[in-house]
Amino acid sequence: MRAGNSIIIAGITAWVLAGLSVMYVVMQANHVMALRADILKAEALKPTVPVIASVTVENAELDAFAKTMADLYPQLNFVANGNRIEIRSGKTDMYGAFREAVGHMFNGGQGWRVNVEELCVGRECKNNTALFGNFSINRLRVDKPAA
Repeated sequence: MRAGNSIIIAGITAWVLAGLSVMYVVMQANHVMALRADILKAEALKPTVPVIASVTVENAELDAFAKTMADLYPQLNFVANGNRIEIRSGKTDMYGAFREAVGHMFNGGQGWRVNVEELCVGRECKNNTALFGNFSINRLRVDKPAA
């Protein structure tokens, strides 16, 4: 009763401002929670990508394959060295057998990945070889991704 109109108006204004600020904070908290839920949903939909690793083929398997190839294509020379197989011939007349041997080698083992390291025919070849191919052989292994 003793307070004037100006103090009552100031009190009401303070309560209105406090109410508006509480309402603003609640709305912003709801917005942040909605963004957080969207982020969690997006992370849940992110696919796991497997890891592909290159593994060397055992020397015994390559030696056995080189021996089999030498039996199938006696006009060519096959040398297995580490994870590589070399195919050689001294005559360009053997190009048909060379081409077939290269194709056979690309389909040679289960899961093999054959890379051409060096390939030449004719005068381009070094060391007086008419046909030469150097191929590295690996296997691909698919592993689960790290978490």
